[in-house]
Amino acid sequence: MSKKPSLQEHRFASKAQFMAYMSKALLHEMRDAEKTANSNYYIKANQTQEQLIERTTQAEREKFLNEIEQQAIIQVSPENQLKAKLANTLVSSKAYKLLSGLKQFQLVGDIMESQAISY
Repeated sequence: MSKKPSLQEHRFASKAQFMAYMSKALLHEMRDAEKTANSNYYIKANQTQEQLIERTTQAEREKFLNEIEQQAIIQVSPENQLKAKLANTLVSSKAYKLLSGLKQFQLVGDIMESQAISY
């Protein structure tokens, strides 16, 4: 349950001790039991970037891409125009994956320099 090295070495002498420990741990769990019992329940911290993108709804993707398009209208710059063109040209799932993964994005002459977010 814990990633702390001191707690990973913990051993239980019997099944009864383990069950007593787990019952106390789960009793004080802060997540709603009805939600965690659902088969669609997942913890975002345990998901990879690809799994998170798969779980985003189409509406969330469209909202993100629309914000990029609005940014290109409000602040006219070559970078924003390129982002908006990518958002409009690519399939929404690919555009979302590409644009949400950019940390730094700039144009130097005719060359795009970017730095992706590392997870």
